Amino acid sequence: MSSLTRSGEYKVDKIEIRSSTGITEINFETTVLQIEVIENLFSNSLFAEFLIKDNDNLISNMHFIGQEFIILKLSTPSLEDSPIIEKVFSVLNVTNRADLSVGTQAYMLNCASPELLRSHRTRVVSSYTDSISNIVKKVVREDTTLINSKKKLVVEKTSGVRKFVAPNLRPFDFVRNLTRESISGIKRSPHYLFYESLRGYNFLTLDTLYEQEVAEELEVGDESMIEGDIKVDYESDYKRLLHMQLDNTPDTLVSARGGLLGSNLIKYNIFNKNYEKTVYNYFNNFNDHSRINDNPIYNKVPIDEQNKTLGDFPNSRLHLHPTSKSDGKDARYNDPYVDNHAEDWLLSRRSRMMELKMGQSLTLTVHGRPEMTVGDTIQVTIPVTGKTHGESEEDANTGKYLIRNLRHSFFPVPNSHIINMSVTADSSNKEFKNVGKGIEPKLPKGKLVELSLGGGT
Repeated sequence: MSSLTRSGEYKVDKIEIRSSTGITEINFETTVLQIEVIENLFSNSLFAEFLIKDNDNLISNMHFIGQEFIILKLSTPSLEDSPIIEKVFSVLNVTNRADLSVGTQAYMLNCASPELLRSHRTRVVSSYTDSISNIVKKVVREDTTLINSKKKLVVEKTSGVRKFVAPNLRPFDFVRNLTRESISGIKRSPHYLFYESLRGYNFLTLDTLYEQEVAEELEVGDESMIEGDIKVDYESDYKRLLHMQLDNTPDTLVSARGGLLGSNLIKYNIFNKNYEKTVYNYFNNFNDHSRINDNPIYNKVPIDEQNKTLGDFPNSRLHLHPTSKSDGKDARYNDPYVDNHAEDWLLSRRSRMMELKMGQSLTLTVHGRPEMTVGDTIQVTIPVTGKTHGESEEDANTGKYLIRNLRHSFFPVPNSHIINMSVTADSSNKEFKNVGKGIEPKLPKGKLVELSLGGGT
């Protein structure tokens, strides 16, 4: 391990622009003002932003026309076994051009993974008869006429054999559609996501993400002290929260309308003209699949005089799903294919995806390290307001979180790598104390006033 002078330091090994007119090596310290690398759990591509200070008329000499590639190689030599970030980005466009002085201008190079452009240039015109996980592998890696990615691809095996027809769909759009139809062969979970992280592409369930080991433990703490030229306990700085903000508390109105708390599925048979109903209740179905923590984020207390809870209103969200079963077979999924059994997964998937977007959420800022990436889980320890660091009592927001989106920011002056991330939890580390009911307080009953046609009462 080399000596560390400051947490978050890094080394730029290469920034190279390749265009149809040639190859240019960029001097990071004099030409680049900032680099942003963006990961998102709901995105099938990495994005990057390069803020350039151009003293050499680079923008004209390179003829930026959207056919350029940027090769970026970064490392953190002070951290033992820290991975190297080495990525290729396609330049999408140039924005925010401004003159800084005579002969000097600044602008932003907006970039994405090359696979995103490949997806927008091609179409899937094919039928597949296979497991969905195998179809994903074919579309993303194996079919050289489609995405043809060489990056690492992690695929959670799906159950059953299905038949799909892709009529002129973009490859990534097709894969995103497949996530909605997939059932894990390992965990029987329907909560699939397809996203790109710094490690590569991932076709995984929320259950797998929630069950993984915590990648980092973060807490509110004090900055390490400096004694002479030696930093004391510098590694603890990487576990220290530089900034924390509580973003979302559950929105009951949106949750009710969207079916997070309760919903109803009507599966109607267009062949036999009959239907089946399936009801989803947040509390009754809470433990059907893996959770990141142990307890619901809503309280299971009666909210009306009928002793109904928040989950006892399935008609707040209604789903209609057509089938065409006859004699025990589905016209769309004949042997050896199987019915997708929407009653087993559709309502649950809808609720869990809403939890991921709207659950208990924090925005965190920490010293950057390349091994921290979207899709990881972290443990966040927050002391109760008024308590000092080191005291045992913890805030209710303490617990395990999933990194939902993440932004790596690299600054040449001072040399620093900062991570801003949004993390979310579908459950709480603490159990509610049920000491009463959540029934609406009643004010004095108002009078009924009826107006006659003549305007009197």
